[in-house]
Amino acid sequence: MIAISNDAPLNKAITLMLQYDFSQLPVMQGERDVKGVITWKSIGLKLAMGQKCVSVGDCREEIRIIDSNRTLFEAIPTIVEFGYTLVRNQQDRRITGIITASDLSLQFQSLSEPFLLLREIELHIRRILGKKVTESDFQILEGAAPSNRKVSQIEELTLGQYIRLFQHPDIWTKLALSIDATEFVQLLDQVREIRNEVMHFDRDPMTKDQLDTLKRATRFMQHLYEFIPSH
Repeated sequence: MIAISNDAPLNKAITLMLQYDFSQLPVMQGERDVKGVITWKSIGLKLAMGQKCVSVGDCREEIRIIDSNRTLFEAIPTIVEFGYTLVRNQQDRRITGIITASDLSLQFQSLSEPFLLLREIELHIRRILGKKVTESDFQILEGAAPSNRKVSQIEELTLGQYIRLFQHPDIWTKLALSIDATEFVQLLDQVREIRNEVMHFDRDPMTKDQLDTLKRATRFMQHLYEFIPSH
């Protein structure tokens, strides 16, 4: 972790913040001795008020620290209000890192992106099927729906049921898609397996290959929807 000493000149802090594209720097005299944090905001406030701002110590602000055994969700209010929080090892009291609003945005993206991609894929599937499939076609699914419930709208179907429709020769002929049915269904089945993992409460982090599959499927479904015949 990059930090700066309390007695360092202000221009050194500015140089480091510009060089590493940081919005703040911890002000430290050792791994455990934190004096504060210097930020673009703290520098600007001092200068705007005409106060002395020559060294880092002149321009720093109070620290915000969270212990490493706390969850990211517990840190969110502090990060949202102040733009950062330092992380302190609960055992040896060393400062081990800093979490910023930018980190929070990236974490949110990593958590939400799979759900957004899956949602987009399912929307494209509904639009593709909705152009050609009628309620009477849902009879194909009778006996296979959860609890044998009767399906009357395309929105009520699961991803597995969408796949069953695409697999049916009559539906595939009706859609008039000039693509390989086997490859298409295999892609959707990969998406279904990933979706089942994503929806699991105690799931492992999504792999790059899984995320790439969702992105590839999203692009493919978008192209397919754009070029599917309307009549």
